[in-house]
Amino acid sequence: MPLWKQEDARREIVFELLSLDVLDTIYVTETYLQPRWIELYREEDDAFRREMSHKFVEDILFQYYDIISIWRYLKRYENSGYKDVMTDDFSGHICKAYEEIGELCNTFKSVPYGDITYPALSMADLVTGLLKQEVYPLRREEIQDYIQDDTPAYVQTESIRSDALDKIVPHKTNDVRTDLLRPDPTVHIHKGDTIPKDRLYTLDIFKYSCIFAQQNGGCVKLFDESNDRHHLSGDDLIICLDGSSDSLKDYEELNSKYSAKVLDREDAMEYLTENYSSLAKTHTSVA
Repeated sequence: MPLWKQEDARREIVFELLSLDVLDTIYVTETYLQPRWIELYREEDDAFRREMSHKFVEDILFQYYDIISIWRYLKRYENSGYKDVMTDDFSGHICKAYEEIGELCNTFKSVPYGDITYPALSMADLVTGLLKQEVYPLRREEIQDYIQDDTPAYVQTESIRSDALDKIVPHKTNDVRTDLLRPDPTVHIHKGDTIPKDRLYTLDIFKYSCIFAQQNGGCVKLFDESNDRHHLSGDDLIICLDGSSDSLKDYEELNSKYSAKVLDREDAMEYLTENYSSLAKTHTSVA
């Protein structure tokens, strides 16, 4: 699609999605901080470094801003009954908002490639992209005015300001452990050195892996043996695109509960397409 048509296409797609009557609530947060110094822990014990507020927002907060919105939503609607959380994968150090989410929800899932795997997460990204494209200044009132008349959903927008700094600024140097939040089964793609990432994302095997993960309530990630071998669920897949499946068969043959089915590229394509076809037929017959 030509670049000059992309903005119109995004606008058309997003407003069509916003008109769906299955939507219940659209909750949007925005954060602007007045110029000031923000103190952050260094890796050394009891040492601090300082960042200007705009650099903190751009370089640090953006890594985990999804969880700030989730935290504020759960605090506002603590008695709403919505307690199962799913979000795109994120990174960064631990802040109090992140810790409080664990107390406020029943389940909390962080999904690598979530915006590709799950339509709801993809929609959240599309709406955010449209707001950045169309709304200026990107503030609470302007966001509310822009979308509230074009959706049957209840629209709530909120500003997060400096009075929340003690919750949103990391207070520990420990990284968040999103590997403990991944939904299973996980499709691990072991690409080796043969396929660059940008090519992998255009291949059918990646698309079929995401479809398989969505239909089974799981996720897709690039295989990191040193870490992922500790989190195999028994229903996971390891897809070897570099011909190394024999070297990883131990995870299938010598594990029981914490195992994974190991497939080479040809078997993986057959396995994923067969499962996709079977599920598609099931959904068609039910419909």
